[in-house]
Amino acid sequence: MYAQLKMKIITQDEFIKNRIEFIQSFIKQRKLKVEFKIINSKNNLTEKLSKKRD
Repeated sequence: MYAQLKMKIITQDEFIKNRIEFIQSFIKQRKLKVEFKIINSKNNLTEKLSKKRD
């Protein structure tokens, strides 16, 4: 999704399209300034939390 959000690349995946539309409308509605960046999986908090559940 990073490429679609940051570089506005179009995807055929309907789920990703819907998520991107939601994120973009949320950003516009709240007048947010957003900077996207890729997080290494070692530093990804959700990755760490999901491993604890298993």
